[in-house]
Order: sequence, then structure tokens, then C-alpha cells
Amino acid sequence: MDYEAVIGLETHVQLKTRSKMWCGCANAFGAPPNTLVCPVCLGLPGTLPVPNEEALRLTALAGLLLNATLPPRARFDRKSYFYPDMPKNYQITQYDQPSTVGGYVEFEYDGPCRQRGPNGFPMVRLTRAHLEEDVGKSFHFERHSGVDFNRAGVPLLEIVSEPDISSPDMAHAYLTALKEILVHGGVSDCDMEKGQVRCDVNVSVRPVGHAELGAKIEIKNLNSFSAVRRALEYEIARQIAVLRRGGRLVQSTRRWDEAAGVTEEMRTKEEAHDYRYFPDPDLMPLEPGADWLAEVRSRVVELPLARKRRFMRDYGLPAGDAEVFKNDVALGDYFERLAPRARQPKAVANWILNNLLARLAETEEKPEARGPQRKRPHPLPARPSVWPACGSSLTTCWNWWDWSRPARSAAPAPSAFLTRCSTPASRPEASSSDSAWPRSAMPPPWKPFATRSWPPIPARPRTTGPARWPP
Repeated sequence: MDYEAVIGLETHVQLKTRSKMWCGCANAFGAPPNTLVCPVCLGLPGTLPVPNEEALRLTALAGLLLNATLPPRARFDRKSYFYPDMPKNYQITQYDQPSTVGGYVEFEYDGPCRQRGPNGFPMVRLTRAHLEEDVGKSFHFERHSGVDFNRAGVPLLEIVSEPDISSPDMAHAYLTALKEILVHGGVSDCDMEKGQVRCDVNVSVRPVGHAELGAKIEIKNLNSFSAVRRALEYEIARQIAVLRRGGRLVQSTRRWDEAAGVTEEMRTKEEAHDYRYFPDPDLMPLEPGADWLAEVRSRVVELPLARKRRFMRDYGLPAGDAEVFKNDVALGDYFERLAPRARQPKAVANWILNNLLARLAETEEKPEARGPQRKRPHPLPARPSVWPACGSSLTTCWNWWDWSRPARSAAPAPSAFLTRCSTPASRPEASSSDSAWPRSAMPPPWKPFATRSWPPIPARPRTTGPARWPP
């Protein structure tokens, strides 16, 4: 009997914010362990979370880029579990009222597929994309283990797909397209080396032609797309071998051992009721207003696949050249400024891809924002020594508009730290001045209350009824 695989993916993406989801601690990579923490993200008694408004915007923006629906009301819930890397013993997430619902991702793939999108390309439907917080990171040594809570509380977007994927190669193509969309849209940097993208795989096998799904096996915390492909190749073959021997598969959660190239069982029969979801009493429901949604829609950019197809259709470029301009938005924008003036746009593309890039490599002068973010443009100075043939400078952008703002010259005293963490107006994303929290003002690593004097957290006015979005 022949079997086929049924695959669904849960992709966790760290959002591109300057501070964490519920407090004013910096969202940064590479800091010494437990230095980007405060009583809020450590889950200490008496603290209250304050939503990061920029994270809410990026979640809605991701939904628009992924062709999803933005519900008129969203809510945060508590997901209870007891792991060392979760200091509160629960995670703030979204369960039955997420920020985005539905959607789909179209991508280029030559193999067989179960769904095709409006433009005729293979498609994977999305169930939802909900906002939650990341957890700390555990380190295991020879005689002991440690936890770094710098990552705890970082805004995390979980994108859940329908079981429309049929092979490991298709899963890899879907993840690559999803990453391109989020990076081009400025939602996340999706830096795999920094752990900004992680993936959980749900896979089952069934006889070819049958509609009923088999036992779902989940493989947790895969940190690269190639690991997803290798784990699926092994797990699909393992499940088929079990069924052909007359065995029975049980719903379970497994881990991928990269060194051994095998999956290992961690636990069985994990259902939603095991997490005891309930609405978070400290956070009001979110209801996006028309002006707020209009501001988010103004940040929507052209999707990478649509950009590539447009270059091929309007300028007659081959797929390889269009792929380069799709991946390097600044270079593609520069080409589009020159192509209308040329009788042969292909000749302009050849000059850019061959002569100009070679000259850039020689002079080591590259656009500061060669990344794909296109909103809030920040023009670069003219470079006549690099762009002599066109007489124009390349206009590009910064990764984030607020990074181009000058930093404050005087850092506030550390005694104001808790006040800034607990007051919505003090957050970098919510303040009118939009000034970043200076690194010099961050407190030293957390110490017990007995050895450190912390100012009291100011009382927060309580309101009745749903909160307007933004809060």
C-alpha cells in the first residue's frame, strides 16, 4: 500500500520591535545573560503587562501581507505550562480570538500540490496568525543547567498553516516564501542565526486516496529550514515503516536530533485542554479603529512574488534577473528608475548586475539599507564616484525609521526604570518623542529585593469595557 504525507507548519517569528512585548526592556540579541530583564518580564509579583503598540501594528501588517482577515476584536489568553524558561508559569498568547484569521501564501514550486492560489501558483492556506511572547533560553552544561531570560517577553508571531503541504521540499519552498514576505514587509528580520524564526512541524501519513488524517506527530523547535526538510524526510519514512509492519501510531510530540539525524519522542497525547487556556485578566480586549487600520494598510508593500512577475512581464527580464531584483529591493528600485528611459531594459539590467555590482564590490561602497524594507524612505547622499553612468543616487531606506532619529544625550536615572516599564507613554513605541531607551540607563543584572531598592510601581487606572486598539 502506498502512503502520502500530510504536513502543517507552525512558524514562530520574532517581530521587529525595539522593546519587548509587555515591558520597556530592549529587544536585542547578543547581550550578556539576564541583563535585558526587569520585574515585568521576570514575572515577579505585583507587575502588570503593558502591550507594545508597534507589535500590534506589525501583527496586523503581517495579516494584510498574508491575505488574512483582521477581526474587529482580539483578546489575549494565558496558556499554563511549567517549564524553567517560562518565569510566570504561563505564556500570554491568543487562543480563540486571534489578531488575524485565515489567509494564504502563494509561492513558486514545481512539484505536486493540493491547492492553487488566485494567480495559479501553488498555495498553502493559513489558519491564523496570533501574537504571543517568547520564552527564555535554556543552556545545559556538564553538571548543571542555566536559563537566560533576555529573550523572555520578546513579541512573537505564530503563523499556523492548514495541512496543505505534501512533501519536505514543498515545506521548504513555503517557508522560504513566507520568510521573504515578512522580511520585505518589514515585519521581522527573520535572522535564523539569531533564532528569530523557529518552526514546529505537524505531520501524519495516510493511504493514498483516503481523506481521513492519520495520527498527528509534532516535531518541536526546528531552527532552520533545512532541518525542517531533513526532519520531515526521516519522520515520514519512520511512520510509513511503522504502518507497514502492522504497528499503530499515537499522537505525540517529538524532538529532532540533528547530530543523529533522528526524531525522539518527548511526550504523548497533548491537547489544548492540557494548557488550561483562559482570558488574561490584566489585559483588555483589543478593537482596532478605522484610523489605526488605515495607518497599518499604508505600510503594505508589493509582495516578492508579484514583484518578480511584474519585472518579467513589464520589462521582459528573465527569471534569474527578476529574482535578483526581487531579493534586493534597493537594487530593483534603482533599476526601475532607469528602465523607463531605456529602449532596452534588459541592457540596463545587464549593466547593473554585471558592471555596477562589480564596481560596488571593488569600492566596498554598498547602500546602508540593502535590506528589503521600503517604508519610511531615508535618502542616501549622492555617490557620483559610484553612479557615474546614471547621474543619480540610489534612494533607499533604513530598517526602521526611528533608528535614524538622534539618541537622547542624557540617560534617565535607573531609579526611573520601573516607572518607564510600567507606564504606556514611556515605551519607545508609544512615546510622543519616540526616543529609544538609552543602553546606559538599563539596570545591572537583577538582584534580590533584599539587596536592591526598587521604586514602587505606580497604580494604573482601571477602566471598564473593552479597550480601544491602540491601548
